[in-house]
Amino acid sequence: MENPIPASRIHYLAGGGELGGLIRDYDWGSSSLGPIDQWPVTLLTTLNIILNSKFPMFLWWGKDLIQFYNDAYLPSLGENGKHPKALGQKGEDCWTETWPVIEPLIDQVMNHGQPVWSENQLIPIYRNNRLEDVYWTFGYSRVNDENGLFGGILAICYETTVQVENLKAIQHQYQQQTQRNETLATTNQELTDANDELVQEQETIQIKLSLLAEKEERFKNIINQGPVAVAIFRGPKFIIEEFNYKVLEYWGRTAEQVKDIPLFEALPEARGQGFEELLTNVLLTGERFVASELPVTLFRKGKLGTTWINFIYDPIRDAQGNIDGITVICNEITEQVNARKEVERSFQQGRLSKEAAQLGIFDCDIENNIFEMDDRCRVLFGVTHSGQVTYEQDFLGSIYSEDHHKVSVVLKEAFDESVSDGDYDVEYRTMKPDKKVRWIRSKGKVYFDDQETAIRFIGSVLDITEQKTDELRKNDFIGMVSHEMKTPLTSLNGFLQILHGRAGKAQEAFNIGLLSKAIYQVKKVTNLINGFLNVSQLESGKIQIQKKPFVLQELIEELIEDLRLAQTTHTITFYTQDLVTIKADRQKIENVISNLLSNAIKYSPQGKHVEVRCTLSEGRALVSVKDEGMGIKPENISRLFDRFYRVEDNNQISGFGIGLYLCAEIIERHNGKIWAESTPGLGSTFYFSLPLN
Repeated sequence: MENPIPASRIHYLAGGGELGGLIRDYDWGSSSLGPIDQWPVTLLTTLNIILNSKFPMFLWWGKDLIQFYNDAYLPSLGENGKHPKALGQKGEDCWTETWPVIEPLIDQVMNHGQPVWSENQLIPIYRNNRLEDVYWTFGYSRVNDENGLFGGILAICYETTVQVENLKAIQHQYQQQTQRNETLATTNQELTDANDELVQEQETIQIKLSLLAEKEERFKNIINQGPVAVAIFRGPKFIIEEFNYKVLEYWGRTAEQVKDIPLFEALPEARGQGFEELLTNVLLTGERFVASELPVTLFRKGKLGTTWINFIYDPIRDAQGNIDGITVICNEITEQVNARKEVERSFQQGRLSKEAAQLGIFDCDIENNIFEMDDRCRVLFGVTHSGQVTYEQDFLGSIYSEDHHKVSVVLKEAFDESVSDGDYDVEYRTMKPDKKVRWIRSKGKVYFDDQETAIRFIGSVLDITEQKTDELRKNDFIGMVSHEMKTPLTSLNGFLQILHGRAGKAQEAFNIGLLSKAIYQVKKVTNLINGFLNVSQLESGKIQIQKKPFVLQELIEELIEDLRLAQTTHTITFYTQDLVTIKADRQKIENVISNLLSNAIKYSPQGKHVEVRCTLSEGRALVSVKDEGMGIKPENISRLFDRFYRVEDNNQISGFGIGLYLCAEIIERHNGKIWAESTPGLGSTFYFSLPLN
């Protein structure tokens, strides 16, 4: 579709079979009606009635009498006729062969508001590759728009060609019979023969009349089973003469409770809601009445309740043109109205939440190169002018220079639908003209068309300067404390190494075991402190990556051997193939692998197996650590590498939630990738990949 139908209007054009699909797919923007999101509710409501009716209906709309019709009307167009070209075509262009006949009728309805009814009228049309004589029983009714002005003409029609031809045949047969009677009156034998023929002809007539009655009954069934409510009221008391099942459903009544009963006796709760005055006015003036989204209180399902309906009151005239009844067509739209109100409530809640949180909002229409910021967003980006903002100058140009690269990487991924779903979430600094720096968090979404081209970028920004300042103070404190703790730990580790060496010389197996475990625990504490220092350095931008070539398998084997000496509760197996040499910071990569191995043991029951692999994959080093532990729920996977985040189910296991965060930061600074896969109850596998250089 060239112009997608807005969600607020798609329900009007739902269903409708072949014509429903053609109407939804039609390029209305090139017609005088314009796109569907500009159509009046009256047009949409009328189309909803037509598309969901099993009775042939046709609609001319607007000054150009643009055409619509439903699937039930298709047989009347014949093969190789006007369908589907007739959809969206001007009436005069479509019906050139019949326009001299129907134009005066259309003019009467359009300009004078007088409905037209015609029975068994001959209106030839072009169909089945030829001009055919076609007889119609039809009615034209004016449809006003929301302002009470002319909107269109609704045609409810029924082709009666077969019936008319049958009646003509009957009349002809009667004439022939009369001639026979006059001719055969001379002899009794001839009279007897004529009588016999007359009996035969009468039987034929009876059969044809039965067929007509059957078709009439079929027509009633179509109306009765239709998706919209239809009823007929007669006389000044509005006696309920005809109705379909949908009306009974709306009213919450049975057929016995309403048949041939005055309307306001059958539905006493309808009094005082203005309907009696409306009906009386239609009966007296003959003017149609159309209502949209009218609240109605009815007694249904044992209680009074408010429903919302669209309806039309049309006068019914007898053969002399006198008004003696009213046709009612209505459609309940309670669900649509409630849905719209819910959207409005949600919008209001969102607006209040935005104001309470002091969020700034931006909106970039990429197709039309229009970028907008609200007042709060202008403040956070330091935009001092009141003119039109630009993406390059006011958005990108306000970002702190040291954060440009980080924001560019996140934006590049967000604008590539093959990489992400268009999500955008990043923290960075902005600098105002007075050189004041703000920290903000920006979250947004990029939307794409069917060709995966970005067409819109929207988002919100939140001032987190105070929060980031507190974090930096905390990181400075953690860094200071961690640095002070390293000195006594270094001394303690030295003493333990000396004692371990002496125990080895003395072959004191028990002391060797105890001291090995003590040295391992000191190393764990040292690694934890180093982790806090690294986090502090990461947050302050002081961490340095010193890249040198080394063999990755050798580092992994050293770490596994240290673990085997310190614990005997788990089995660790290392699988590798060709040697993988990478250029990286050996100490930082050691921290990553050590953390993954420690987690695999920490989160696995005793006696389980840990599997480590190191391979080359697509020109990159790929390392994986697989455990047989408790596993991780899918909703927690995406946050595993967030700072201080700990899975709730694992809170009984000690830790600060910085290990995986530090791993992710180290791997990212090596231009690598880190991720995890897990099945709850079966274990987890953590991966990271690094470039070789």
